Amino acid sequence: MLLDTRENSLSRWATRQALDPTAGPSTEAADLRHEELTGEMYDSLLSVLDARPAAVVIRTEEGQPVAAYQALLDGLGPPGGST
Repeated sequence: MLLDTRENSLSRWATRQALDPTAGPSTEAADLRHEELTGEMYDSLLSVLDARPAAVVIRTEEGQPVAAYQALLDGLGPPGGST
């Protein structure tokens, strides 16, 4: 699982929501509710991961796609070999 921090994930979600032309008009109350729901989803995902100790979490950083890709490759282990 590629996973950024909660703060960065919420920020990225808000940015994408703002760019979505089908999202409708934005209001402060709606924006806060979206952030709350997105935060709840992020927290639920962490709970699911906690319940699955075999899951591999690869932490990412916003704006670092090459580093995320390398971390993913590193997490997969050597080609054709066992991890």
